[in-house]
Amino acid sequence: MTFIRDLINWKNNPYAEVSSKKMSAVIKDLSKGTTDKLEAFVFAEVLYRLFMEQSDSLNFIFSPAGEIILINPAVTRALGYEIRDLRRRLFMSFIHPDDLEETLEVFNNFRQGINYEPGFTNRYRKKDGLYIPLEWQASKPNPGSFFFGTAKIR
Repeated sequence: MTFIRDLINWKNNPYAEVSSKKMSAVIKDLSKGTTDKLEAFVFAEVLYRLFMEQSDSLNFIFSPAGEIILINPAVTRALGYEIRDLRRRLFMSFIHPDDLEETLEVFNNFRQGINYEPGFTNRYRKKDGLYIPLEWQASKPNPGSFFFGTAKIR
């Protein structure tokens, strides 16, 4: 089946593109009532890769403590870091010193579900040492769970 072939290709090339024709085939196959768990897993993987790896937004997955767990290729292009440079590092260690206090306040309120307004902007340090402004959107976290944040360069 098409989506099994896509998964195998992705294992060899994590940034392989999935055409809309292939994606339509996956959706069509699954919409026929296929319920196999492997197929459901592969379908979720296809959607994940389309969202994370082909997005122009800077996508991050954070631990409840604010550690960076995962980034997408747009982060690498914009900031110059590879995932190995960022994994398990606190995102606060990349914030401009003048933005630390406000960012910490926003982050703590966000984790508690208090007064979160999308569009918060702070400056983030690139690998070359320069800072760029990022405007953030984030999913509302469940207490103690991982959460997703996305940013655009402003």
